[in-house]
Amino acid sequence: MNNNSWHSAPPLAVANGNRQLQAHPAPGRPGPLEPQTAFFRSQSSVVRRLHLVGHRHNRRNFIMKEILSADPNIKKVELWEAKDEGFRLMARVGGPPMGSEQREFIMRTDPRIGKILEGQTVIFNGDRLFLFNSDPDDFNVREESLTVPFGSCGCWIPLGNMSGANMEVTHMVAVEGFVNPSGSRENEQLDYLVGMARLIWLELYTQRDEEIRNIDPLTNLWNRRFLDSVLLKMATASIVRRRCFTVSFVDIDDFKVCNDTYGHSAADEVMGIIGSRLRSEAGGFASRYGGEEFVLLNPNISSLQELERHGVFLHSIFNPMRCNTEAGAIEIRASIGVVGSFIWPALREVKHFPADFKEKMMDGVRELVEMMKEARERCDADLMRLRRQKKLPDKLEGPLLQYASNWGRLLVMLADMAMYMVKLMGKNGVAMPNVKNGDISFSVIV
Repeated sequence: MNNNSWHSAPPLAVANGNRQLQAHPAPGRPGPLEPQTAFFRSQSSVVRRLHLVGHRHNRRNFIMKEILSADPNIKKVELWEAKDEGFRLMARVGGPPMGSEQREFIMRTDPRIGKILEGQTVIFNGDRLFLFNSDPDDFNVREESLTVPFGSCGCWIPLGNMSGANMEVTHMVAVEGFVNPSGSRENEQLDYLVGMARLIWLELYTQRDEEIRNIDPLTNLWNRRFLDSVLLKMATASIVRRRCFTVSFVDIDDFKVCNDTYGHSAADEVMGIIGSRLRSEAGGFASRYGGEEFVLLNPNISSLQELERHGVFLHSIFNPMRCNTEAGAIEIRASIGVVGSFIWPALREVKHFPADFKEKMMDGVRELVEMMKEARERCDADLMRLRRQKKLPDKLEGPLLQYASNWGRLLVMLADMAMYMVKLMGKNGVAMPNVKNGDISFSVIV
């Protein structure tokens, strides 16, 4: 990179409302604007390391951190989502921590931000604005003067779908700090920033595709396939790190009557309202299990008293739940079963399983318990090795994988059976399994 072009347009900083020229170092001498060698790290290197990053949000933040660490003059990197009224802040790396009020903050559209809607990269330096075409091979630049100067230097890189020569902007990467406004094709800094921003765009597309595959369209909750993968991870954490969690099984009472009385359209509205309430109030991981059945996974519930309070809280959400639909107000109620992972030490001592209670499912519980007892002996060496590690394994194999899978299935079955006990006793309540003196039973909480 040409150092002369790097320093060809020194930024203007604003202090106490007065513009001041920021000094830059003499050529060849290190200074605050001298780029680090790490800045020229190739994007392919970042892509190679992305596969080591797990969750999609971690991958997105990983790229943003790479941008932040590329140059000492870059102070903050933000990702914004375009909304009708402006841009909503999605993520931030560097700068002050992002609180809930900042997360919901809407950045209003003004004449400067409106430039982004044309799909142009914007660099702002004090009272100067530099607009670049969205085509990465075309570095034509247009310069404008601002009546009111910015308080800092930086750039906005729009992201979105190209339609001919125009861009439909859906997101924006905002970089705070000095960005070289040179229009030369040798502007490696801008080329790097635009390339990394587009890498974030690819991750956003990956996230969208994952959500399309894993979200139930009627309720906007996670579907059963994704539930299975999350349940396996939580069961693994429970076994390896002894982290407790709770499985809750929710069944809407007499939903067929609601369907027959008010029609399918109103019933679909009710399902959407249930999904919204579960996402906003139930906490943890909420999914649609099938039909009018839902499964909730809540971490950090580690005692019988906490489990009972959790059951009472779920009961308060559903009994009754008022749903305002186009067909009118519809009241629904639910039967709920809850079980905590801390039940295992007592469960492995069970000797008698009630034969007259949902016989086929109880046989399945008995079979899973016996399989887990046998597998536990084969898994002890692997468990000791994993517990010495500082993090959970990315992938389980062999007997340990089967052990964790059976543990998750067993908890769902027990929660389902507890819910069934509520149905037998008249609906609209909450129950949980109990183990005492080698016998398993189900008791009503509410």
